[in-house]
Amino acid sequence: MSFIEEFFKNINSNVSSSDNNRTIGKRILRLGVVGTVVTLLLGLIGIYALSTINGYSERLEQAYQPEWKLSTELKESVSEIGFTQLRYQIQYDEQLYDHMVKYFGKIDSVIKAADNLSQEQDLPVLGKKIGELRTSANAYREAIGNYHKATVNAEKQKEQSVETYHRAVESLQEAVEALPAEEALVASEVKAQLIESRRKLWDALNSRNIDNLSQVTATLNDARESLATLSANASGAVDNALNNLDENISATNDFIGGKKNVIAKRNEAFETNNGIYWNSADLNKAARDNTNKQGQLTTATVTKYTWILGIGAALAVIITLLLGYWTSYSTTAALQHIIDRLKNGAEQVNSSSDQLSSSSQELAESANEQAASLQETTSSLE
Repeated sequence: MSFIEEFFKNINSNVSSSDNNRTIGKRILRLGVVGTVVTLLLGLIGIYALSTINGYSERLEQAYQPEWKLSTELKESVSEIGFTQLRYQIQYDEQLYDHMVKYFGKIDSVIKAADNLSQEQDLPVLGKKIGELRTSANAYREAIGNYHKATVNAEKQKEQSVETYHRAVESLQEAVEALPAEEALVASEVKAQLIESRRKLWDALNSRNIDNLSQVTATLNDARESLATLSANASGAVDNALNNLDENISATNDFIGGKKNVIAKRNEAFETNNGIYWNSADLNKAARDNTNKQGQLTTATVTKYTWILGIGAALAVIITLLLGYWTSYSTTAALQHIIDRLKNGAEQVNSSSDQLSSSSQELAESANEQAASLQETTSSLE
């Protein structure tokens, strides 16, 4: 404390005489003005900080969070369609296809909302992705539609193949029963080949090995050649069996072609699914990164201005205390100066009073002496 007093004493000794002549009210006014300026400065910094933080928060709430939400909805919709496509591949249920169509409508709504958001909030990354997403969504929708048409057509071809297969087997059985033993044996072998071809067909389809379907066609052609050797010398049962076998071969070849087309369309659908899925995944990642970055920026701004305001408040307290102490010290010094002057004036008045009293006493004594002298003179004259 003695150091502070000495410090302000040195400052006070260096101020000009005009500063010493300032009234106490002016000194207090100066303290109030400095306090007001410091408070106003801190208030302006606080308002700017709150405005900046509010801007970041609004950007986060109105732009990046909706972008993240929309990209997540888009990604989930694409995933749902892909999952439903896998189920449809196994069950061939029309309701599953309707479910996929429903989600394509949701994808269109999300893309439209994302387009509006990119224009309203100036989101360049989202704006660039909108065209790609719309193109990918249309390509995926078209691929799923083609896959559905191919599947429906293949199912019809499958029914036709199964129907002609049963007719061919029945007609071959009739031929076996109607033909002599040697020719019946050939017809029986043809029937066995037909049954074997059907087994190979289902094995190839279940194993998803399209290359094995060529073995089915080869087996059917061999069976037809064997049956054709009986047609020249056989009864009408052989001709009927041959006609039914030809119908089955044609229907089976159509079915095999249809299944190959289904597989091709299915692969196209999966490829287009990958296209829109990864576009939506990239957009989702960008939106998530933007959201996190904006959140980090907001947090950093809060921390920054918390420190600034904290340090500013601490400096304001220190400056106010120092200025208050200096004002108190200088005011006390001014009052002491006034007291000293009044004291000196009082001492001078007291000294003058003493001198006046002494002079009065001397005058009184002189008057007494003159009166006595006058009295003596009067007595002498008498």
